[in-house]
Order: sequence, then C-alpha cells, then structure tokens
Amino acid sequence: MDQYSAPALNVGDDIIEDILILHTENGRDHFISISGTWKPSIFGCNLISLLHINGQGIRNIGVKRLRDIHFGTFDTSEMVNVQPTNLDLVDWQEVGGKQSGRLSIPHELWRIVDFIFRYGMDLQDLWSGSSGSHEWVEYIQDCLETVTPFDLEKMLKDPEEEAIFEEDNSMHTSEINSEILQSPQARGREVSVRSMVDVLKRFLGSLAEPVVPFSSLASCLNEGCNNLTVAQECVQSFPPVHRNVFLYIISFLKETGGGEKIGRYFEQIFF
Repeated sequence: MDQYSAPALNVGDDIIEDILILHTENGRDHFISISGTWKPSIFGCNLISLLHINGQGIRNIGVKRLRDIHFGTFDTSEMVNVQPTNLDLVDWQEVGGKQSGRLSIPHELWRIVDFIFRYGMDLQDLWSGSSGSHEWVEYIQDCLETVTPFDLEKMLKDPEEEAIFEEDNSMHTSEINSEILQSPQARGREVSVRSMVDVLKRFLGSLAEPVVPFSSLASCLNEGCNNLTVAQECVQSFPPVHRNVFLYIISFLKETGGGEKIGRYFEQIFF
C-alpha cells in the first residue's frame, strides 16, 4: 500500500480484494481469490480528519466513523489559529499546544515532533543522516494509531548496557489505550530517534492532501517563491489546520538548525 491507495482504503472507497490467476504450463488456469482487512492508518489520511479525531486513535474509531469524519463539516472557530505576520516570531511549541481542550495540530504529529525534540536534538545530521529501523518504524506507527504509550525504556536503552532514563513519559500516554505493544529489540536511542524522523517524513509525504493545500499550490509556486510578503499571504490563506501544521514544522526545523538544504528536502514533502 502507498500514499495513492491508502486514502481510498481509509474511508472505505476501496477494499482489499483481487483475483490471482495462476497459470500452469500445459495445464489449466487457477483462480485464487485474495482479500484482506484494512486497518485505518494515519498514513494516507488528511489533516482535518486527524485533527477531528483529537487523539482518540485512528484504529479505535474504525473505517465507518472515519468516513463520516472525512465527509463531514467541522467548526474550526475554536482552533488555535496562528497568523503568520512574522514567521521569525512563531513559537513551534505554542502552535502545537492546546487551548480549551482543542488541538491546533493532529495529536499524532505532536507526539512525533515532541519525541524528536526531547531525545534527538543532539544528534548529528538529524534530517539527512542514516535511516532508522523498519521494525521500530512499524512499532511507532502502531503506537500512534492505537494511542499506545511509547516504551521509552526500550526505545532509549543502549542495546549492550543498561541506561537510566528518569524521563516523565506522561506526555506520551493516554487513558484510551493502556495496552503496551510488543516493542522490537532495543537498538539504542539514536536508532529510535532516526526511526521517528522516518515516520515524520513518511507521515507528511503520505497525506491525502499535502501540507500546502491544492487550492494554494499554484499561487505558492508562481508568486510566493521569491517574495516574502506574498509567501506569508499564501500561508495565511491556508485552511487553519494546514497553516498550523506548516508553521509548526517550519518553526521546529529552524529550532533544529536544519538550514537551507533541509528546507529544500522538506519542500518536496510539503508539496
């Protein structure tokens, strides 16, 4: 499954069902029916649906409810909306915060970025370095989609020697699902952080509608590339959740010292 097939599966517009034709030489053809059950995923979802789920866990609500959310209309008047009059003054932590119980960005995105900020800011080549572990990427995805706490002891433990981390993990827990998923073998803090970076890139790159929405794509590319004022006006025209996510990620990248090279890399993901 990829970013093109996942959106339709998430909302029930498509199903996992096909017929495999097995042809044997000098023999007859065999028709084998193949089917599967799709688990709703944060990959291939859209931002407004994830925001409306409000940290309940996309697998916990099921395809039918997700479809209702996807095709519904929502009041975003209570959302924390950042007005980008000056991008240099935007605080990424404030954008990702809560007011009156309403998130300004998807809870899953906040968990990803918060983990990287807490445990990965000292790593070299955070965005362009080596990739993480496939097993840990799958584990992180499972945790995000079921609102399961990250196993911080396992994620931050050196694989060869015990490491002591007295970090408060209450920010990564939820009363909705107290079950701890089976985590892969510990491979150290750096592998866990780089796996989380991989999840962030995959999450942003697989959205059903990019961070820069389709409605603003032409104006951003044609007019906003060379003029800061026009660029800020373009960002301000984004739907609220798209604007908040854009400012959240850009401001966080500035915090990490990503530089122009990383900006150009994320440019491909945003669009």
